[in-house]
Amino acid sequence: SASYKAYARTINSYWEKIDSDYLKKVNPFKAEFMPQKSAANTAFYPLSGADFVNLHAFYPDAVSNIMVGLEPPGKITDPNTLSPEQLKAGLNSIQSMVGEMASQNYFTRKRMKREFANPHFSGTSPVLLIFMTRLGLNIDSWQRVELDKTGKLISETETHIANKNPDKIEAVRIYYHKQNEKYSRDLVFFKMYINENSADTNTPEGKFFASQGNFNLLLKSAEYVLQLPIYEKFIETILRKTDTVVQDDSAIPYSAFNKAQWNSNVFGVYTARARLQNTPNVPDQVDLQNEFNLNAKMLPFKYGYGVLKGNNKSNFMILARKN
Repeated sequence: SASYKAYARTINSYWEKIDSDYLKKVNPFKAEFMPQKSAANTAFYPLSGADFVNLHAFYPDAVSNIMVGLEPPGKITDPNTLSPEQLKAGLNSIQSMVGEMASQNYFTRKRMKREFANPHFSGTSPVLLIFMTRLGLNIDSWQRVELDKTGKLISETETHIANKNPDKIEAVRIYYHKQNEKYSRDLVFFKMYINENSADTNTPEGKFFASQGNFNLLLKSAEYVLQLPIYEKFIETILRKTDTVVQDDSAIPYSAFNKAQWNSNVFGVYTARARLQNTPNVPDQVDLQNEFNLNAKMLPFKYGYGVLKGNNKSNFMILARKN
């Protein structure tokens, strides 16, 4: 149809922009600055939305990937069952989300709430699958799952009674493989509110996190919530089993990284936090300001809320655990 051809042209142009403005700049940057050890660790992205692009860009060798957001995992409707009007509406929502990533390299909460409510291609799953396919990955399967009380992922078909529980932690699990690989990797996206107890082993999610191997952590456009004092215990527990962290100033406070245990490398510009509506009133990080003033290197791509301040205003950190 004409509407689908128009959608395809637009999506292609958006992906070309993501590739040229971001991915082709990240790869040489990583080769120069990213530590190579522990590259196959579980890649963990709290407060992610549907942003698999950044997770895979920095941790492409991860065998397992975990993403956590407040958005619903959603569903995939067979396009052949939709009317032309329904298909157009569904594709318009996907186009809107990919376009936002192309323009600023993060998703806004307002747009996610609006577009992920589309009844035909709902939630994060459609956008995740499109990003994964565009990144050259082959999708093996997609499954709705949830966490049981022991912290294990079980399929919804096994839990028709548990489905009545409004507090269940629902998720999707996507198995995929790279070209010429004979084994599957996986991505799990959880709809979950991270709180101060989310890493405790008396919670289902805490049991799940504890069952994983070591992490490589990515955080971006994290709304400064992790800088509230109530998250200190969660951060401390997660960092104990983390080898590498990639983030901007909106994520884990710089003071949480003991210089005796962590090497840090900073890039771009940080003078003060971004003043955003509906975010906690945490202070600017004076220690981080000093680090940027003394040691910041050039950042060749946009990252996080720096894009709101203009070109070449993003900030970026690589923190690696010392041997």
